[in-house]
Amino acid sequence: MRRLLPLLLLPFSVHCEKVECDLQQATELMQSLTIDKSSLSSFHSIIPMVEQCKGASWDRLKNEVYYKSGVVHLSVGQELKALESFEKVLASEEPSFKALSEERLQDLYKKLALWDHIEDDDNDKLAYYALLDNITQADGDDVYQALESISPLDYQLRVNHTDVLLNELSESLDLNTAQRVVENYMLLADKYATSISLNDRLELQYRVSVLQWFLLNSPPGATLKKCLSLDMDYKPCKDLMKLWNKWNKSIKVSASALTDGEEYFGLENQSWDDIINLMVKDTKPLIKTTTPFKNNYAMFKKIAEEHVLGLLNNRPLSNAPVQSKYTKLSEPTEFQTSLDVLICLAFDMKSSSKNANKFCDRALKQVLTPKEHSLISNYLTKVNSPDGVPEVLKAAYETYPHLAFHLVKRIAAKLVHMERKGATTDASQHWNILSSFIENHKKAAEAGSNKFTIRLIAHISRAIGRQRQKQEQYQQQFFERQYQQQFYRAAAAAAAAAAPSATKHKQELL
Repeated sequence: MRRLLPLLLLPFSVHCEKVECDLQQATELMQSLTIDKSSLSSFHSIIPMVEQCKGASWDRLKNEVYYKSGVVHLSVGQELKALESFEKVLASEEPSFKALSEERLQDLYKKLALWDHIEDDDNDKLAYYALLDNITQADGDDVYQALESISPLDYQLRVNHTDVLLNELSESLDLNTAQRVVENYMLLADKYATSISLNDRLELQYRVSVLQWFLLNSPPGATLKKCLSLDMDYKPCKDLMKLWNKWNKSIKVSASALTDGEEYFGLENQSWDDIINLMVKDTKPLIKTTTPFKNNYAMFKKIAEEHVLGLLNNRPLSNAPVQSKYTKLSEPTEFQTSLDVLICLAFDMKSSSKNANKFCDRALKQVLTPKEHSLISNYLTKVNSPDGVPEVLKAAYETYPHLAFHLVKRIAAKLVHMERKGATTDASQHWNILSSFIENHKKAAEAGSNKFTIRLIAHISRAIGRQRQKQEQYQQQFFERQYQQQFYRAAAAAAAAAAPSATKHKQELL
């Protein structure tokens, strides 16, 4: 690019703000420019100069410059700037590049829902308005998606759809819904950066970071940096970035290590005591707050709730009034659930089962369906029928692997306790479930560095070995008893058969 910039001065000599035009050199320069991102700054430099040159030949060159710059803007996702360039071609009396620009504009007008520029009998226009006429709150989401397939860059459509999605989030903190709000906000911030106010752009970035961290449980750092690059003093992003940096520095376990099996098995030694102390035991808050909290666990739970409520109640770009102010979330956020899993994991790593149970139980209540949660709760209490337990373990593992291993640990502890109390119930069916689960994950766990899973698998393998040994002994004793019983029955039968014969022989002798 640096080699191209000096060339820009060759066709145009500037004297006292007046440009002296050289058509031949300008034409050669245009031919040297590639139609891609690397030429964008060159087009930005040449356009204001070429606009000062007059004449029919220059008009043709201007159309070429406008058209090609429009194509470059399209290639980097700057549709509004491309629209402006193509419309300059159409406004010219010079016919060159008009047909090409018209074709590009028709596509852009549809994407941006600028239907005044589209013929009334156009199929896409007819389909768009037919969908718009039928939109209702009940099936609004599906209709909005259909509309967006026709006009993906429709500003008002995206704003309205986001309102519908936020209303859905107020009823259920669904991850897919949250992700679609993120996509809408990011599209609006990106495609309409030159059309909306700086404050709106900042708020969009802030709301996206809230969605990412507290609802999607993913790192918000990149979005917060983008926000602060627009205004380093914007308080919502500044405060949230400070909190994120504190979290990132203190908690060395990534969110993905709690949800991804491979990363979970690869967890290495952490300062688990530090996590427990920071979140549960320390009364000193990680950041200054106006409200006192029992510990940092309570503080993070509350902060997550407040930020998400702010998201639901204050909607950038929207003119639609919120029907009623939200004061309470319908359920814990994904970040809050993940926090429970993290603390449960830390306690399990330190073999503090009682404390681990409390936090894992909270997470399980959110991760499992009510039916699944009721089933596993009853099972852990009574160790009754194991029907459905494998499915519960699978569901827990697919969301947070540690929850499944935590349940396996509790079930095994319950079975061992029953065994030590001398329970006569056959526990083989229960151990078989644990054995099957362990076998499915044994290879990955043993290849990893997660000491909790490695120890647990070894412990359960030994317990299952003991159980099978007892079963074999029981079966051997059973067969021995059966053999003895059969022997005694046969002997008794033989004795009974011999008794009449002996009596008859005695009578004959007499």
